Amino acid sequence: MHWGVFHGENADNQKQRVLILGESHHISRSNRDNMEAGKPATYATASDVAEHLRKEKTHDFLTQIVCAFGWEPDKVNERFWHSVYFGNYIDVLCGIKNGVAKQMVSQNRKKYNNQLFDFVNEHKISTIFCFGVLPYQHLPGLAKNCGEYEEKKCVNEENGRKRYFRECLYMAGVEHRETDVKLKQDLQVFCVSHPASFGFKAKDYATELKEKRWINFDEEK
Repeated sequence: MHWGVFHGENADNQKQRVLILGESHHISRSNRDNMEAGKPATYATASDVAEHLRKEKTHDFLTQIVCAFGWEPDKVNERFWHSVYFGNYIDVLCGIKNGVAKQMVSQNRKKYNNQLFDFVNEHKISTIFCFGVLPYQHLPGLAKNCGEYEEKKCVNEENGRKRYFRECLYMAGVEHRETDVKLKQDLQVFCVSHPASFGFKAKDYATELKEKRWINFDEEK
């Protein structure tokens, strides 16, 4: 995972501790210190979320995540992000559609999964919402002989292109391929397409993700 994961102020207080998992940070076209793919960004992941919450810079990626759960960002933005952790699976900068992200996950799959599962154990994460198929497809292999499972449901089909809502279960204490770390508690993982991918529509996933909400903002005092 990229350094400096965002830790919402109320994330530890949820009955269900949630990690929103993105793919990677992108190289910059203007910041000389962050123009080279394959190196960690000079800024923490948390700083992106912080400036988004301060409205200093709007990140459409973060806005679309909130929309995918069926919430209106203008109404719940701050409460949403402060109820979760947010991190990126790849620990270095990548470009846009230049193949670097695929190269990095192929070369570092076990490393990234060790980082991720260590973080999950440390913060007692019970649920991951993965916004990007690439990280999801490189998570540790499932131990289906132990009761772990994977399911996927088509949520939209346009011009022969299907979009799926995916989910899988990892069980505590089980050995998995592509990681050396055993989970200390069961972990549910849900996956939708990357919000910046071609044809992404947040509404396609709202029905499924509404059922997976870990908090009801309407009931907050």
